[in-house]
Amino acid sequence: MSFGRYHTGIGYYNTAFHGGSWLQTTADRPLIMEFADDGGVLPTQVGLSFSGSIPSGRLDLNYIAEYGSSDTIRPEFTNHALEDENNGNHFNVGLFARPESIPSLRIGGSLYHDRISDFTRGPNVRLGQTIVNGHLVYIRYGIEFLNEGFLIRHTYEQNANVYNMAAFYSQISKTFRRIRPFVRYQYINANQGSLLGDVAFRQGPSFSARYDFNDVIAFKSQLDHTLRKGLPDRTSMACTCSWHSRFESDFMQTRLIVVCAAIWIATLVSSSYAVAQTGLWRSWLTRKTPTIM
Repeated sequence: MSFGRYHTGIGYYNTAFHGGSWLQTTADRPLIMEFADDGGVLPTQVGLSFSGSIPSGRLDLNYIAEYGSSDTIRPEFTNHALEDENNGNHFNVGLFARPESIPSLRIGGSLYHDRISDFTRGPNVRLGQTIVNGHLVYIRYGIEFLNEGFLIRHTYEQNANVYNMAAFYSQISKTFRRIRPFVRYQYINANQGSLLGDVAFRQGPSFSARYDFNDVIAFKSQLDHTLRKGLPDRTSMACTCSWHSRFESDFMQTRLIVVCAAIWIATLVSSSYAVAQTGLWRSWLTRKTPTIM
């Protein structure tokens, strides 16, 4: 049992990686699993969380049950305006199996429900929010295979408006000594007129690799290509370093500064040499050729 502020145990990613970027393979979290502070659509709550195992023999069933309340405030993706969901009390229940017949396989799902506000339609407009998750995960022999699907359902209490919004991500990676290349595909389709209209439709691949310098420092690079409804496609590159402690952080920052300084000096020297050579070449070309009488 735990009590306090926690990442709601919806699905696998939140319970496996929490807030530590070191633990995850990629440079960022899947879009559907982003923190609310970064525009993510899943709530962050305060309350009680219970987890444990269920006697089930070789099926190895486990459960999670949560109850609490929060006031999720997320910046919109389009204009970064703060959106206050004014969450009411919530509950979340999850069940997953780790069958002994297939070691390292995990199959499960969860159900979350609370009530939130849509202040864009009025000060008293409330709606029920239900989030259903299903996941399949396999991690063994250096292989990481993560798959999660979501259905977010918003039901307005004052009218018959109902929005069903689907999302998923699939990620696979494989370790080769210190390098772990990965590929991820993510998808989210939020209704334009819903509370998540700023997210709208987004999908696309991410790929690159993670390099572990040692057991405590890792470098990650990642290329993303995102298709967006009503907006131009977006291609971005991200590079991050992750570490376990402040010492590793300072050490890595010092190393990066030294590397960047070395690259800058090498570029400056090579540029100066190239300019000098170009000047000599031009002076040779413009040199007058002696006339033979």
